[in-house]
Amino acid sequence: MFLMLFSLLFNISLASDATTKCFIKSSPVLLFIENNIFNYKDVVQNSDCPEEIKQQFSTFASQASGILTEQKINHYIQRNNIYINLIPSTVNIKQVVDLLHKDVLNDNSYFLRNLKQLSDNKVLMLTQEHKINLECENCNNTGTKNVKLVISNGTEKRAYWLTLELLRKRIALRAKETISPFTSLSSQNLFEKVEVPLEENVELFTNVEQLMFYQTNKTIKKGQFLTNADLNANILVRAGRKVHVEIIKNKLHLKTIGVSHSSGKINELIEVQNPETRKKYLAKIIDENKVLLEL
Repeated sequence: MFLMLFSLLFNISLASDATTKCFIKSSPVLLFIENNIFNYKDVVQNSDCPEEIKQQFSTFASQASGILTEQKINHYIQRNNIYINLIPSTVNIKQVVDLLHKDVLNDNSYFLRNLKQLSDNKVLMLTQEHKINLECENCNNTGTKNVKLVISNGTEKRAYWLTLELLRKRIALRAKETISPFTSLSSQNLFEKVEVPLEENVELFTNVEQLMFYQTNKTIKKGQFLTNADLNANILVRAGRKVHVEIIKNKLHLKTIGVSHSSGKINELIEVQNPETRKKYLAKIIDENKVLLEL
């Protein structure tokens, strides 16, 4: 029994000793201008870890934000029998994109695209004493912008020039599957609502509540954003038919029946006649055989 217990403890000790350690030395603060880091030397000052681990570290750091700890690194990389010592024990990851949103744009209604530094620096290794300042004179509208990045530590000041493209966030309807031409869009489940950076001259269709009143006029591929040019509105009211009329005058809300004098589609104005008084009015189509009259 004693021999079995000794053998078990000995094997456990061997398994524990089989775990090797390596170190990665970085900088207390990493400021990422671009996060497509392909060379680990951009963020690793010194290391005796295998090349693959150093590359994995740089990839993880470039996509992160906030405090990076030794525990997080080992959880992410998870290499059998290798434990990574991080020097220093915590690294503060900062992204220029985040700082621009927070300190320059002051809101999240913009998308930043094609952020680049005019030199080769994609990431800056800094200390806790360094101060970061971003300046942009005309970042209150869309377009291509020049941004000045200033790094200082009390005795030294360095300036870097960045370029970026600023786009407004826009709501778009993205097709979940490929949709054939002449498909009635009565189901809202065909699309998902997303925020996208698109040019202002793209006429997106975004009114989910009114999708049921349209049909496609061409093939909409999966992942494609829905535009006004992709749709034809259905005829909701036909001439000579009875229609439900909702009347709004000040705070008064009435309902009656009228007769349409023309056919029309959603949001179009058509002439509707009161069958009792014979008076005619212009009313807006709001649903199938239903119009709204505002007096």
